[in-house]
Amino acid sequence: MGKKGQPAAPETVEDPTDDEEEREVDAPLPPEAASKILEALDWQVCVMPSTRQRYFYSKTRRQARVQPPYHSILGLEDTFSHHPSWIDRDVAWDMHGAATSIMSRKQSLQNHPPASTLPEGSTSVGLDLCLFVPVASRTWASALLVLDLEGAMSSQHLQTRALTDFESCSEYEEEAKRSLTESSWDYIAGGESDTMQRNLDAFKSFALRPRILQDVSCISTDCSIFGKRCATPIYLSSLAKGCLVSKGGEATFVRAAARCRTRFIVPSISSVPLRDVWAASESCDLAFQFYLLGDEVSSIERLHEAIALGASAIVVTVDANAPRKGALFRATAGATGVFPSPRLSWSRLAELKAMLPRGMPMYLKGVQTAEDALKAVAADVAGIIVSNHGGRVCGDSMAALHCLEDVASALRAAGVLGKIELYFDSGVRSGRDALKALCLGATAVGIGRPYYWAAACHEEDGIVALLQMLTSELQHAMAQIGTSTLHELSPDSLCHVVPAPSRL
Repeated sequence: MGKKGQPAAPETVEDPTDDEEEREVDAPLPPEAASKILEALDWQVCVMPSTRQRYFYSKTRRQARVQPPYHSILGLEDTFSHHPSWIDRDVAWDMHGAATSIMSRKQSLQNHPPASTLPEGSTSVGLDLCLFVPVASRTWASALLVLDLEGAMSSQHLQTRALTDFESCSEYEEEAKRSLTESSWDYIAGGESDTMQRNLDAFKSFALRPRILQDVSCISTDCSIFGKRCATPIYLSSLAKGCLVSKGGEATFVRAAARCRTRFIVPSISSVPLRDVWAASESCDLAFQFYLLGDEVSSIERLHEAIALGASAIVVTVDANAPRKGALFRATAGATGVFPSPRLSWSRLAELKAMLPRGMPMYLKGVQTAEDALKAVAADVAGIIVSNHGGRVCGDSMAALHCLEDVASALRAAGVLGKIELYFDSGVRSGRDALKALCLGATAVGIGRPYYWAAACHEEDGIVALLQMLTSELQHAMAQIGTSTLHELSPDSLCHVVPAPSRL
């Protein structure tokens, strides 16, 4: 303590390790981020000035810790006196792995009430952060698994760069990596490194063929995406856990897309209730991405909910049902707590299509070969999205752009390119990248990680600025190859720089 009547100077918090136990300190460093849930439980999120590492401080407990206060959120401080009063991330995942099944949030609340209630007014937020998981091999009858607590609890992001300073996707990426927590960044960046790198490198295998003396005084990027007229062919693809990068979650993405007159595909694994996502849309005609999960009943219920809210198109993800393990499991299925069903097949797809209201279009997301594209045509779907999930699903696979070339060539040879809608995502980082995909035959191009980076930096305004930047780059590249409308684009505007992979 200092002199009588004067407050003590804050104790210096050294950089602790991940497994360090709680320590007692006199006062926190100035808090730079917090959330309602943490504040109600008397925890602040502070930042160490030397390393910018976040830590958690409780004034009443006089404790500071790098590990998130799982014990407080889980309600285990006073409930289980014969067990340790805190729980770390490894233990949480261990309990998750011991679970025999994962129940829906609604059923879980009914069957496994929490040991301690969440603060008043924060129930919906709490449900988006966690699941009640039955645990067979533990003494506790049930355990509250916190999903990505480190990222979701922080409602503010550290920002140093003004929105006008960003001039490329890579700059958004760098800033997002600096401002997000490590676990949030790992979830967004996670995937199969070889496939992700191939996705990026593939764009370098094509070069533009400039044309001259063409009237490019007025360049239009108007197009139709999932049955709706849009001002740009660049749309926001579906990603889970939007609250990692925006307080409003997927509702933020809906508003950003509307401001740019483009589309956002609402994910099945939305971090906010679907009704709130639809409430953010003036037209309500949103496209809904559908996963057939291991809990097929809950999956179908969620599909019907989206249809009832006004979904105008259903985008079925078809490339994520293979089992996962290791880093990919932790970054995707393990991090979200949901697992795609390995039973999804062409016959099951036909059954799902028959469930949709008459006239509602179905799209398949994750087609990567000419053979499967032709099967999709035979299945009478409205369109396909050539995608490898941004490299998150299949390791050592073809680059998505080379898959697009293969698929478009097959559809063109069959005389159905243009009759079936063809979209693309995975690896787009610039307007020129988008142009190359459009020249190969895509109707429109989706982006994923880039708009999460932009949202992490500047929320809705960041996404709008990113879309405007990419569209401007696209228009400039179109002018360079002498085209003023998207309909004029063709493979003739490209040339191969290095040989693309071919089937053996």
